[in-house]
Amino acid sequence: MNCELAYISISVFEKGRMNRMQEFDHKSLEKYDGREGRPCYVAVGGKVYDISGSDLWNNGRHMETHNAGRELSETIKNAPHEEEVLSKFPQVGILKAPSDTQAKQLPALAALLLRQHPHPITVHFPQALLTLAPLFLVLYYFTGNMYFERVCYYIGVTGVLTAIPAVLTGFFHWIFKYGRSTKRLFVFKITCSLLLFFYAAVVVSIHTGKGMLPADPVDVLMMSLYLILIPLSVVTGHAGGKIVFG
Repeated sequence: MNCELAYISISVFEKGRMNRMQEFDHKSLEKYDGREGRPCYVAVGGKVYDISGSDLWNNGRHMETHNAGRELSETIKNAPHEEEVLSKFPQVGILKAPSDTQAKQLPALAALLLRQHPHPITVHFPQALLTLAPLFLVLYYFTGNMYFERVCYYIGVTGVLTAIPAVLTGFFHWIFKYGRSTKRLFVFKITCSLLLFFYAAVVVSIHTGKGMLPADPVDVLMMSLYLILIPLSVVTGHAGGKIVFG
C-alpha cells in the first residue's frame, strides 16, 4: 500500500511539474538559438532542454552541423550517442505537436524506404572501388602484369555504375530525411558526389578509348587521372561522415 501511495504521489508530482512547464512551438523555440548571448535550447522527443552550459554548443552550433533552437528528434537518431545524453541538462519546457495542417508527413513509400537506409548501403561500393582502381594501375606499372591493368579498368567501370544508385539514393535521403537542407555541408557533399561521379565517368571513358595501356612507357596522363580519384573519394566520404556523425 505504501508503495502504491508513493507511486501515485510521484505520478501526481510529475504531472504537476509537466503542467507548469513552458510550452514551445517550433517558431518560439527558434528564438533560443544560443547566439548573441541568448539561451541555447533544443527539443528532442517533445522535451525542450537548456543546453547553454555545454561546451559542444558554442554560439548555438554543434559540430558545425546542428543548430540550437530546433527540434532534433530525427537528427539524434543518426548521432553516435543516444537521447539520454541530454538528461544531464535541465528540461525547461515541452514542445507542442504541430497541427495537422502544419505536420509534414512523409509519403508511406518514402518512409518505408528510409527505414532500409538505402544510401548507406549503396554509397560504400563506388567509394571503395574508385579508390582501389588507381592502386591496381600502380601495381600494373610496378609488375608489368597485364591482369592488374584489366582489373583497374573493370573496377573503374564498376565504380561508375555503382555510383549511379549511390547518387540517386543520396538525393532521396537529402529530400526526405534532411528536408532539402541548403547548409554548406550538404551543398559541399552534393557537389563532391556529383564531381566524383562525372570525373570517374570521364576517366573510364578515356581508358576505354585507349584500350589496353602499355606497361612501358608509363602512361602519365592515365596514371594522374586515376590517382585523383583517391582524394575525391576520401573528401566525399568525409563529408558524408560529417553529416551522419557530426
